Amino acid sequence: MLNIEQLDAVITELRDRYHGKWPLIILHNKRISKLMESASNRHLIETWRTNGALYTSPSGSNDDW
Repeated sequence: MLNIEQLDAVITELRDRYHGKWPLIILHNKRISKLMESASNRHLIETWRTNGALYTSPSGSNDDW
């Protein structure tokens, strides 16, 4: 299960190390939809999107191609 707080901690650490540059965050569309149900998660996700750091892979693009 994805722990969004841990992911955000890693993102913050990377931004600190690389002078404020955002890492690329790749998550499946279905995962994002589920995370958006929580207001605190929604805030983090919107922050990532606003800064161009979030890429959501579309439904049907699984790793079993």
